[in-house]
Amino acid sequence: MASRRADAARATWMQGKLLRLLCAAAVACMLAAASLAMPCRAAAAPVRGKLSLVCASEHDGSPVALAGDTYVLARVATAHVSYDANGEPSIAFEPAEGFEAYDYAWTELDADEWRSAARELDDHASEAGLYTAGQAVSDAAGRVRFGWLDGGIYVVRRSEVAEANAGYACDSVLVSVPALEDGVLVYDVVADLKFEWTETPAPPEEPSPEPPPEDPFDELIGRLTQTDDPTLAVGLGFVVAGGCALLIGWRIRRHQRDERATSDSGA
Repeated sequence: MASRRADAARATWMQGKLLRLLCAAAVACMLAAASLAMPCRAAAAPVRGKLSLVCASEHDGSPVALAGDTYVLARVATAHVSYDANGEPSIAFEPAEGFEAYDYAWTELDADEWRSAARELDDHASEAGLYTAGQAVSDAAGRVRFGWLDGGIYVVRRSEVAEANAGYACDSVLVSVPALEDGVLVYDVVADLKFEWTETPAPPEEPSPEPPPEDPFDELIGRLTQTDDPTLAVGLGFVVAGGCALLIGWRIRRHQRDERATSDSGA
């Protein structure tokens, strides 16, 4: 009798344990299914990427690499990468420090709004001195490399222009690092900058008028006044003295003619 009671109690205990195990398994399956149905946010691990700029244009049908220009960066928004249940990535942006007043809906902007935002953010970054995220100079091939950058959206500005590139204009642009291209995250971003030839050709030079011929006497006077040669100075003295003698002689002869004419008329 006691043996049967013990067997019954053991069976009841085993059934309860099995039931608890089944309930725990069911709860675990429900939690797993719920986690798969919800979007999976990425951890707070920092996102980083690289950025390169291609600075080239054409002039008179020939390619031109714009070397020697300086470019600076300002990060206007931070980037956060996440994945959905299918593993599709997405990027969310938040205003970076110093740009809190510029909370754009980045993923909804069209091309014109993107360019307008670039101009507005460039003005703000220039006035506030926020171009501190990076600086680099274009090499002989017109390439600019910034290396590893914290994830986000950057405004790119050409801060210094080489003399040879002064005729090429380039507006400030916005670049996302990393970038989402056709559903794929690109961490090594390459941006082609657009340049426009704006320098107008210089007007043709007008021929300068020929100087009038110099008076030989003026030339002689000029030479005499600019030289330390005493011979020329003495020569000038003789010329002046001779001219004075001729003038005095002419006045005397004229005076004599006038006197003779007066005496003849009185007689």
